[in-house]
Amino acid sequence: MDQSPLVNERINAGAKFLAELDRIAPIKVAFWLKKSEVRQWYLYVALEQVNRDNRSANYGKLIEAGRQIRDPNFDVFEVKLVGVDEPLTRGVLGIIGPSADAVPVRLYDRIIADVSAAEIYIYPMPLAVAN
Repeated sequence: MDQSPLVNERINAGAKFLAELDRIAPIKVAFWLKKSEVRQWYLYVALEQVNRDNRSANYGKLIEAGRQIRDPNFDVFEVKLVGVDEPLTRGVLGIIGPSADAVPVRLYDRIIADVSAAEIYIYPMPLAVAN
């Protein structure tokens, strides 16, 4: 199990990936989440046009964006695509609100849509990519 903290290199690599993905398909929200019971970080991405019914048909977009960035601090297999209509996505959107500032949000020990999160990092929208 990965119990390492979410470090700036992974956050920045994730931001580069998200910027590339956003060119392919608009992103509604994106966040790193480490569940309390799993302890592994995953990057959850909700694309504007993705819902529960068409989610699996959109994974190719993730692979393409990951191939474009070629960053050793990023693994596309740590990305989970979620629908905009799913409770977890709605819960995160409820945290940041409709007029969120362009700053990241980091929270600890939260329950979001029945998911026990040890830690969550929500990217600011629109995305800001560090160089």
